[in-house]
Amino acid sequence: MMRNLLAPENVQQTKRYTIVAICGLALLSISIREIFGTNGYMARRRRRIQIQALSAEIQKLKQEKVLLTDRIQDLRSDPQAIEKLAREQLRLGRPGDVVITLAPPNSPSEPRP
Repeated sequence: MMRNLLAPENVQQTKRYTIVAICGLALLSISIREIFGTNGYMARRRRRIQIQALSAEIQKLKQEKVLLTDRIQDLRSDPQAIEKLAREQLRLGRPGDVVITLAPPNSPSEPRP
């Protein structure tokens, strides 16, 4: 016995399969867009990681700012801090001091004489 493909029950079943397939494709495309789209899960995750990295950098810069502010305050008000800086960076000394300046060590790539 051959079934008639144009029978009403077969047409109705074909319509159901078509509707289910269209709904499945729509759901699949929405899911893909939600995961990989411009504002999807992956993009939000990248932004979250970037925000964490920038927050850590901001914290580091804030700590550096506090240290530099303290150093500026010391240099403005503490004569010993100014003297220490002059001795270290400018290679200055008090009268009667002997200032010895050493050459930086040779790098490994330079040949020795």
